[in-house]
Amino acid sequence: MPTEAVEGLVTIDPDIDFLMAQRARFDVSTEALLRRLVHATPRAMAVVAVNRIRDDVSAPLRVDYIQSSRSWNLDLPRGVLLDSREPPGQPTAVGQTAQGPMILAGIPTSVQVVGIPPYPGRSYPRVLALVEPKNAPSTAPPGIVFVTADIAAAKADRPLLIAHVVSDSARSWSRRGVAAALTRRYPGAASAFHSWAIADPTHLRLGTVHSMPVTSSPKITIASMVAQRGYGPSVTPRLCYTALADALNRVAVIATEHSAEVHMPRIGAGQAGGRWDLIEGAVERTLVRARVPVTVYTKPAQTWRSNS
Repeated sequence: MPTEAVEGLVTIDPDIDFLMAQRARFDVSTEALLRRLVHATPRAMAVVAVNRIRDDVSAPLRVDYIQSSRSWNLDLPRGVLLDSREPPGQPTAVGQTAQGPMILAGIPTSVQVVGIPPYPGRSYPRVLALVEPKNAPSTAPPGIVFVTADIAAAKADRPLLIAHVVSDSARSWSRRGVAAALTRRYPGAASAFHSWAIADPTHLRLGTVHSMPVTSSPKITIASMVAQRGYGPSVTPRLCYTALADALNRVAVIATEHSAEVHMPRIGAGQAGGRWDLIEGAVERTLVRARVPVTVYTKPAQTWRSNS
């Protein structure tokens, strides 16, 4: 598995849906990614693999193995049975995720789980649980709120600015991911960006921002930040960190002028190939330092089926 698959993940607060997006991006198995993450992270964390003792949705789950990080040892015996009503019993399909509190080995923990391909002859998936002690300190910068939801459906009681990253080589928003969802929800903003991009080639200079109000009550604005070099598959990240910082500073000014909060996906960490830990730091140095409230969205993982 490439080192890049875990760079940018080891020091952040883990989110199972974001991790599944990274799994798809690097085309690695869920099991390999989570085991590598737990091996590399300095956080108190463990991955627990479980499987139903019978091919029955209500059957207890048996612990197959536990791998703990170097800073924490989850003393959970192999073979112990877990109640199917707990979070590990929730996934009934490969790729399905769930999360919640759980007592493991007598310790209050936060558990995030995902279904992985079943053993041969079984219908229900094996399950991997990413476990952290309940009192584990957060590594997220203060001022950033993380949610698992579709950003295209974002709502607020105050002015709202939705920020996303676009390429310096595309005169229209992408037909994939967040841009596609925003196009469906706000087609006028997508059209306005296209007109702006073709009006003057310098508009797509790295670091520039196109902003477009899309509703008035409450006021919602879409900000397209030009911070990606080109588009399509690339062996190196297409995200330009300096351009992203410039664009975020411009977004901070716009948000401050309108007393708006900023909502964004995990910008630059998808098709642009950036490292989220570095991107998160840029958001903290620009928006958070400007006292702009920030909410970061992770889209819920899609259920997928293995061909194996």
